[in-house]
Amino acid sequence: MSNNAQDGAVDYEPNSFDGPTEDTSERNHGDQLEGKTGNYTAYVPDNFSAAGALYNVLSEEEKRRLVTTIASNLGQVEGEHAEEIKTLETRQFYQDDPDYGTRVAEALGLNLDDIK
Repeated sequence: MSNNAQDGAVDYEPNSFDGPTEDTSERNHGDQLEGKTGNYTAYVPDNFSAAGALYNVLSEEEKRRLVTTIASNLGQVEGEHAEEIKTLETRQFYQDDPDYGTRVAEALGLNLDDIK
């Protein structure tokens, strides 16, 4: 798995490599309708509960296959920050569901104390 398609630069956020961040000063200008459009927070961001809920409806076999696939792909990450990337990603799985993150950490050989 090659992770150098952009010469090592990241193009997502949040990231831990001083990559791009959202420009919160940018706004859409409202269009006159029967009201006014604009930028509004549509919901409270929750990046974890849906993935955790999905994980918890999987059968044990499906969970095993999911963890095996994730570990196989994430295990291919190489380079100076490989362990940090694996830990950060696995921490997100743990936030989805502790069992999910624990299984991925064990499959990757990561220290669970670094994940929690």
